[in-house]
Amino acid sequence: MKNQSLYIRLLIATAAATVSAVFVAIYSGLSVPVVLASVHMHFDVFPLFTQWLANYCWYALLVPACLLAAGIFVLTRWRNKAAFELVVGFQWLFALVWPLCCFLVWLLPQVPFGE
Repeated sequence: MKNQSLYIRLLIATAAATVSAVFVAIYSGLSVPVVLASVHMHFDVFPLFTQWLANYCWYALLVPACLLAAGIFVLTRWRNKAAFELVVGFQWLFALVWPLCCFLVWLLPQVPFGE
């Protein structure tokens, strides 16, 4: 196995992206009753993005898995360093941006509007 350090970088980036996706899924599951109890106005459904995140947040676990497969493919078949850096960079970007989007989306129902 050549370039063991590249595989280690890929696995660490995959672990970070996976932890990020699991955190968002757990946070979303726990936020539904809390947000419903803390919002001062009554509404039947969440805003569109909040409802989407509450329903489909577990599908984000496919992103690190697909990127891991793409990274292994790039290392074994193409041996293209730039493509590998794109895969690892996208995993780190996903690991940082996905929780921030989650926080923003879960703050959305608590913003007063129309008053």
